[in-house]
Amino acid sequence: MNLHSPAALICAAFLAGAAAAQQPIDAVMASIREASGWPRLASHTQGIQLTGTASMAGTEASYLLILDSFGHYAQHIQGPISVTNAFDGERAWVDDMGGERRILQLGDREQSLLAGLILTGRWMAPDAPLNLSLAGDGPEGSQMLRFRLSDSELSGTIEVNRSTWRPRKWSYTVAGATHSYVFDGTIEFDGMKFPAEIDRESSHGMSLKITIEKAADAPTFFRSPYSPVLSPPSDVTFDKSVPAAIEVKKAPTGHLLVHTLVDGKDLGWFIFDSGAGSNCLDKRAAEALGAEQFGSIPAMGVGGPTKSTLVRSTNLTLGPVTIDKPLMVVMDFRFLDFPMGQQIAGIIGYGMLHRVVAAIDMETPAISLYDPAAYDASKVNWSKLLIDGRVACVEGEFEGHKGWFHLDTGAGASTVQLHAPAVERLKLLEGRTTIPTANGGVGGMTVAREGILKYFEIGGHRSEDVAATFASQAKGAFATPYTLGNIGGGLVRPFTLVMDYQHERIAFVERDRN
Repeated sequence: MNLHSPAALICAAFLAGAAAAQQPIDAVMASIREASGWPRLASHTQGIQLTGTASMAGTEASYLLILDSFGHYAQHIQGPISVTNAFDGERAWVDDMGGERRILQLGDREQSLLAGLILTGRWMAPDAPLNLSLAGDGPEGSQMLRFRLSDSELSGTIEVNRSTWRPRKWSYTVAGATHSYVFDGTIEFDGMKFPAEIDRESSHGMSLKITIEKAADAPTFFRSPYSPVLSPPSDVTFDKSVPAAIEVKKAPTGHLLVHTLVDGKDLGWFIFDSGAGSNCLDKRAAEALGAEQFGSIPAMGVGGPTKSTLVRSTNLTLGPVTIDKPLMVVMDFRFLDFPMGQQIAGIIGYGMLHRVVAAIDMETPAISLYDPAAYDASKVNWSKLLIDGRVACVEGEFEGHKGWFHLDTGAGASTVQLHAPAVERLKLLEGRTTIPTANGGVGGMTVAREGILKYFEIGGHRSEDVAATFASQAKGAFATPYTLGNIGGGLVRPFTLVMDYQHERIAFVERDRN
């Protein structure tokens, strides 16, 4: 190349300009790495162990975080509410608060990956899956950075203290909720500096406050602490003398109602709801049971979060299935009594469905519950089932758009409700005749439009001219960007659904119409 040619001079100037533009973020990150001592982590091949205490959902617990320089981590919160989150370099997984273990998918996976980057400091690595850029000055003269998780829309800001070059706050918004991590204090170990206090908050009311008391080398483990533990819950038993088919009736709304025994007591009818992220108990039923309530946790519904408490009863029995010491969310379900036609004692949701194979016919109606370890899986053709936010997700298609949908038997006779991010991104209201309506449920109401989809296909069955609602308010459960919408009972009438959460599969069995 002739370096004295005009083209060469222009090219050289462009490359020099690009290098100069890139230097500031590189210099800032170099200062951040040096201030934290992050490069020293690589010399601790067994990893680092941080121990302390945590306050989660109004309860106190012990805290343990094991991490290494590759971004692997395992976080254990042990108390009245216990949770383990971990990442082995490929799989993010959880041992959830109800004792359910699973590989994380969709939005659960993305937020777990980001949490791991933040908590372990892996975000500082040059090869971290995070796109960073400068964002000017922040509060008290801090340096602001913008971040975006690679191959994701998950983005936000980092506030870095210029006097220490250590981050003091992360903020991001997803699914209509704002989340933050605030750091304070210092725990030092071998030239590395870790935050002594971590305060994680979200606008929907969930909080986690961590106090780190000690940092040390991680001990030698017989098995990797980062590898998934996916064994079925040990708290469930199946009575072979009790039929798999359980008592069920259909409410005027199309919801399926079942009788559940809590501590041997028949408290009334429960909604059988694959859209519920936990088993729930009505406040009146909890009071009649006399069970001690504890903690404070937000329950996310269509209208947004609502405050609730927790209860751990002695046992819960539905047909042949008994769960020992189940964790249940306590909420006020009085608003459901009138539309359901009777008092509602609670909801059977993820806490039960994770432990069984459930065959659900919403038309007949009929429900049968089986032991996943004994179920003959050769009888049906399986499709992929994912779990996001403790709700089953299946693939569907409408008007040329394919993607994942929440499968919600708790939506009664509803067909499909499109989530606000999908409505906006796919421009689903453009050129479509719609009328004003609203989506309602736990947390209140949200604004929506009602119209017709040319078709919707699920389980190989296509329905034409499908009535649908289009969420136009990014609030509550319909604000998630990770699924296109919510499929209700009205679209699954042609099938008996066979749902096997533990093996991540579902079968759409055509109902006998004779």
